[in-house]
Amino acid sequence: MSEEHENLNEMLNDEEISEGSTDIDSGMAIETAEAPVAEVATADDGQFISLYEYLNRHQDKIQNAAIANISGFSRVPETKYILFVTNEEDNADMVLFDKPNTLWMDPSIVPDTIKVESSGIVVKSSDQRYYIGKNNVTKVALNNSHVAGISTISRSKTSASVKVTDDDITVQTPDVDTIKLHVKKISPRLYNAIKDMTTKEEIKAGIEVFMTKIYDLNHLIKIERELLLACSL
Repeated sequence: MSEEHENLNEMLNDEEISEGSTDIDSGMAIETAEAPVAEVATADDGQFISLYEYLNRHQDKIQNAAIANISGFSRVPETKYILFVTNEEDNADMVLFDKPNTLWMDPSIVPDTIKVESSGIVVKSSDQRYYIGKNNVTKVALNNSHVAGISTISRSKTSASVKVTDDDITVQTPDVDTIKLHVKKISPRLYNAIKDMTTKEEIKAGIEVFMTKIYDLNHLIKIERELLLACSL
């Protein structure tokens, strides 16, 4: 059983009978529906809103899942969890995300897509990518489709105390053969996909295709940092 399912079971089994079996039978507990947007305190300058509010605001951009309505569990604070139900017709999974009220997003970023993975959430817009893990948010800034910088947005109890740290990465412009050596070190599977390519443009395109097939956020962030940014791709 996955960690998400264990966490979910702990949450559900801790409820009173009137809030557990009755609500589940009535469809209240896990019904996929438009979840209410909670009022979340934001900094005076409006720089950040909580991940909870951001995801509810952009539910229509979630590609592979829906937000489940768990409001029937009255003892669970409304913004403490987000429960996703994946879109599979006959074999859907449930992904429970803890404390989305203490992770923070830029409210001005309008996502093109949002994808839910067991390891976290990926948000993509025209000029930024966000990798939302259990403890922080990794922001990848793009300039003309090239990675221009990476920063980490810390988990914080309030938006006013959020810390943003720019990653200290040495950027180089290696030749094709050197890039392939970096790729081989980071991901042998990726290397097999790009080893016969002869230009940086081909390698970059091959890396981007490969990334669409990866579900682990740590692997994706490593590729962003150590290949796309560090190798100037």
